[in-house]
Amino acid sequence: MSNFDILTSQNVSVKYNVAGVGNRIAATAIDYAFVGIWILFLSVIVQLYLKVTNPFVLVVLYSPVVFYQLLMEIFFNGQSAGKMMMKIRVMKTDGSAPSVVAYLLRWMFRLIDITFSMGSIAVLLIAFTDKAQRLGDLTAGTTVIRLNSKTKLNELVQVTKDENYLPVYSEVVALNDQDISLLKKVLYKRAETKDPLLAEKMAIHIKKVTGINTELDDLKFLKTVLADYEFYALQDKSIL
Repeated sequence: MSNFDILTSQNVSVKYNVAGVGNRIAATAIDYAFVGIWILFLSVIVQLYLKVTNPFVLVVLYSPVVFYQLLMEIFFNGQSAGKMMMKIRVMKTDGSAPSVVAYLLRWMFRLIDITFSMGSIAVLLIAFTDKAQRLGDLTAGTTVIRLNSKTKLNELVQVTKDENYLPVYSEVVALNDQDISLLKKVLYKRAETKDPLLAEKMAIHIKKVTGINTELDDLKFLKTVLADYEFYALQDKSIL
């Protein structure tokens, strides 16, 4: 399975596993099945009940089919129904979430990658590019990654809900949403890879930003920082 590292602006390297050709073909096949069922259902409704013959109205009714991939990825965090079932999703190669423009570019190049070439161009590029990118991905700066099904993110990085919780570090208010998003990714990847350097580099960054000095080991420190930050967020203090 291919993978690639992303070096964040905080100098923390996070590893991602890219989705292979098999997973992406399966996801596409599932999507086509969903679209086919929708077309069949819509055709029955149009013919038997609506009895629509106006071409403009028909175009409007069937337009969601044409824009299915684009709309799903925009509104469901880079996932279509097929990608959800295969536990894969679209992501920018720098680790950030794709923009609407990036999703639009991926969708437009499907005509070349998949539709006109019967998927052959997409398969070849996914198989032989470093980050498993089809033409649409190369243009949009995206790829498709595998999501870990063994460890759930919400189990790993829980939000503090205990009203009696006492935060340890008030200095966490100096952190921003980007810091916390990266912290969650690092904790998630640390649980997968068991790489202590991930926690060490993240801890160095947190201490630099907040000025915290502690004797806690890096992993426990990071989990405490996250709990403290989310405590203040829920209390609507300083952060929100």
